[in-house]
Amino acid sequence: MTYRIIIAGAGHGGLSAGIILARQGLDVSLHEACSRDALGHDWHDDFFLETFQEADLPSPAPGEYAIKCNVSFHGPDMRSVISTSVPEARREIQMDRKALYARLLTLAESAGVKLNFNSRVTGPLLHGQPETVRGLIVNGKELAADLVIDAAGVHSPVRRGLPAGYRIEPTILAPDIFYTYRAYYSLVPGKPCDPTRFNIHFLFDGIRGIAWFRVVDGLADLFFGQISPLTPTRVDELLLAMKRVYPALGETRMRGGQFNTIPIRRALPVFVGDGYAAVGDAACMAVPLTGSGIQNALVAGRMLADTARAACASMPAKPFSARSLWSYEVAYYKKIGARMASIDCIKRFLLDLPARDLDFILAKRLIAEKEIIAASAGSRIQLGFKDMMGKLARGSSRLPLLLSLKKAVDRAGKAAVVASSIPTVHDPEAIACWARELDEVMSPRETAGGWHRGRKA
Repeated sequence: MTYRIIIAGAGHGGLSAGIILARQGLDVSLHEACSRDALGHDWHDDFFLETFQEADLPSPAPGEYAIKCNVSFHGPDMRSVISTSVPEARREIQMDRKALYARLLTLAESAGVKLNFNSRVTGPLLHGQPETVRGLIVNGKELAADLVIDAAGVHSPVRRGLPAGYRIEPTILAPDIFYTYRAYYSLVPGKPCDPTRFNIHFLFDGIRGIAWFRVVDGLADLFFGQISPLTPTRVDELLLAMKRVYPALGETRMRGGQFNTIPIRRALPVFVGDGYAAVGDAACMAVPLTGSGIQNALVAGRMLADTARAACASMPAKPFSARSLWSYEVAYYKKIGARMASIDCIKRFLLDLPARDLDFILAKRLIAEKEIIAASAGSRIQLGFKDMMGKLARGSSRLPLLLSLKKAVDRAGKAAVVASSIPTVHDPEAIACWARELDEVMSPRETAGGWHRGRKA
């Protein structure tokens, strides 16, 4: 039996899934609103080289990527700094996104994926009572499919148009979105600049978010991200502030200059339904602390493809029901999503801190190098007894702040435990209970008597 699969958008996770499914002989087509040449932002992405192997994709040759620099994390006062020293073999790679897309598109075409550019998806094709997804609306036409893979990003028109019965969040709002600006500027000759450091700034110039400065291919790579909209005027102010910190930053924008929105939250509690599965930013799979999502998306694409292939073999009459696709979500949450829920807790704690508290935490190493590396790479922070005793000695002058940090780390650990306890069988009521419990752990409210989950005591 031949199954037809349509991918909405050329997101990395959708391409990853499409490549694997097309290799297996399934009928896979992809519809992307951009032209092929315009696809992909004009910047570099960081992820681990092993991601390609995990996603069942061939790895690029050494000349196609560079090794990411070691990172320095700066507090708002610019004096509190934690610098990492990770051996080159254990660092992420950085790869030009245009080159990454060219590679994935070539693999997709070779596998048999039918690529359609300038092809605008406006929503899902719905049929029946109750309504279920039966395809896509593309350029005003109805295209039927057995499975829709939603790789159309954080503001996906497919997800927004799903039936209410799917119980999938239609829109993602602040504070779960970063409004970002990224561009590459010239460097001023003769001005001091360390090309071996990737400098990340928390709460830079008062923004509730992060900024960075690093040198890539002889240019200054700048990024600003915050949880409220960025305007061109505000970006100009941030550029002036960045020039005061890095005099080597030049005036001329050489590449990029895009404003964008990216998810910075744990994955959606439900991202599959009858005939539908979301992947990548459409399912909010980015690392909550940084918004980096390519690594998670590529690996999730393989999980989705593996689930779909198994369902075709075991349930040929109806392989793409919510019940059969649920295994994909379970696999994602157990391998990746639980860690992202943990990091989401740490992100919320850091973004809610006053600048002076964050400076104190960094200056006193209440968050150490290994912990901040783990969080930025999407791994859990875990504190043993020895770690906590050392922090107590260093942070005794600000005991309430230290206790708040400990509560945040404990909450992050509990979020990971709850997230990984996702129901293994598709039972809508059990899933709803699990999602509520996770939300209560993630969003406690502090009262005079301490932390209470989800409501005032």
